[in-house]
Amino acid sequence: VPAAVALAAALSAQTAFFPLKDLKPGMLATGRTVFSGNHVEDFQVEILGVLENVGPKQSLILAQLS
Repeated sequence: VPAAVALAAALSAQTAFFPLKDLKPGMLATGRTVFSGNHVEDFQVEILGVLENVGPKQSLILAQLS
């Protein structure tokens, strides 16, 4: 069990996120979610902007989903 915990911690440390500083209005993306059962559905995302400092060390990404 300790090895599994160490592996999970190592894998989560390698997860990369898109840098907030590189996010620009007008960028497009495809999101994926599961609304029901186990069927994955795609949806479109358009970045509208970023509100900086809406809370302590927090920014808010504004996006339109369709």
